[in-house]
Amino acid sequence: MKKRYISCFILFTMMASASCKKVLDVTPYTAFTDATVYTDAARVELAMVGVYDAAQSGFYPEGLAARGYPFGAANLQQDDLRGEDMINMESFYQITYNSTYVSTSPNCYNIWNNCYALINKANIVIEGVAAAIANGVITEAAGKAYQAECRFLRAMAMHQLLIEFARPYADQSGATLGVVIRDFAINSDASIAKAAAIGRSSVVNCYTFIEKDLAFAAENLPDTRSSYVNFRATKAAAIALQMRVFLHEGKWSDVLTAGAKIVSGSGGSYSSPIGGWKLTAAPDGPFADNTSAENIFSIENTSTDNGAVSGALQSMYGSNSTDIGARGLIGISPILWNLSYWQASDVRRNLTVANFSNGNPSTAPSGKKPMYFTYKYRETGWGDDAPQIRYAEVLLIMAEAYARQNNTVDATGLGYLNAVRNRAVTTAGLQYTTSSFAATQDFIKAVLAERRIEFLGEGKRWGDLHRLALDPLYNASRLAWNGTATSSGIPGKVLASAITATNFATLYSGSTPYSSIAKGLDSLPYDNYRFVWGIPATEVTNSNGVIKQNDLY
Repeated sequence: MKKRYISCFILFTMMASASCKKVLDVTPYTAFTDATVYTDAARVELAMVGVYDAAQSGFYPEGLAARGYPFGAANLQQDDLRGEDMINMESFYQITYNSTYVSTSPNCYNIWNNCYALINKANIVIEGVAAAIANGVITEAAGKAYQAECRFLRAMAMHQLLIEFARPYADQSGATLGVVIRDFAINSDASIAKAAAIGRSSVVNCYTFIEKDLAFAAENLPDTRSSYVNFRATKAAAIALQMRVFLHEGKWSDVLTAGAKIVSGSGGSYSSPIGGWKLTAAPDGPFADNTSAENIFSIENTSTDNGAVSGALQSMYGSNSTDIGARGLIGISPILWNLSYWQASDVRRNLTVANFSNGNPSTAPSGKKPMYFTYKYRETGWGDDAPQIRYAEVLLIMAEAYARQNNTVDATGLGYLNAVRNRAVTTAGLQYTTSSFAATQDFIKAVLAERRIEFLGEGKRWGDLHRLALDPLYNASRLAWNGTATSSGIPGKVLASAITATNFATLYSGSTPYSSIAKGLDSLPYDNYRFVWGIPATEVTNSNGVIKQNDLY
């Protein structure tokens, strides 16, 4: 989907940065100009593909290498390691894992800049498509569908920025500083000047902007696609993202209203009336087949277009044993491995792989710690697609919102949860019934625990820690649920240096209490400034202070 169009992306690479200036007036024969790209329907299609390319493989300045920013791989890896369920094995993600980032840290810089590069490409295409409609190059319906794709991707980028650089919606009902809303193309001196005068909006205003984008996307995206079904936005993808956004805002009724459009069925069997999305029969389905009916929206990676060894999913999350051939930089923490909600017989434990043989941790590769890794990503050539929205997430969002809205545990809410859980927990005596929960809050705890297990290695952990940090019942400290609560901000984490072949069996017994697992990294309270990332220093400096820095950075 990407590389065969690469000659058409040169123009869009130039337009990604607001600071780029023309140094030559000679247009390469492999590029289209602003004046010509929107005069032909086929070129409009290429422009749209360029926006998806920006979502998949933004550039990392050191060597201009593609590292999977913002959504190809980087957001999954960074957001897992901001939490405690995955463990940093080497120095590669140390700044993120240890919460020692500063305003010049590459993770902060590259998530910010690549999200805004994506937003700007989307804005360029939105404006260009408007001209193509006006000039009769494409129909209004086709044009709105392209604009809907752009607004879907723009909304996704905006939400990613909010959970990294801003406080959650629950803090003062969104009155705190959010991020910068950019709703016009920055591709000229005049637009650069216009952008330079715009600072950060409030969190609530940012969410309002996102909601409008997703409402437009849900209205104008197609129900289905004949090609790139999982890799181009559809109506169901926009609705599912709406549900996620409403979840972060605590708008339970809105979650359920949106969800009713793509969830139909009962008794643990559900599918989407729009697009036919549904769970695969087994938990491995979405990863054994990246184009399954469960993968509502993923970012495509191929053997020729991916985040490379330093950014690809299989390379980072995979085992570093020779049969897997990965670097093995992100392991599974004993905190999650011993979570009391994760049954020993849960077949999702089969989606893990050890870097040692015959159950003997001392056989780990020389110089490497024994470790369990996720086996979700194992395509050759780093071709695993980055899962962004799965139908499992839709159902778990429904389960949580239904329980919170109705303050009850009944067959409806339980059905959503069990649809996801029971395909992995197949022993009848271990499956949930309504009598499994003494109170609604216990059911919600089970849903949140299910999210941790189901989305292991998919970058969902930080989003939950962020949105729940001020929740009086389910904040970060209580998500341990089998030990002493210590923090409602960034949870304590295990250091890889504490894991040895000698203590591995105990640390990974599956039943070691949370309180018995040494946290080499102390938890940080919610009011610690490191709960949010610092705005890149260059962004603050170049704006002459119009864009305000987060406190203490």
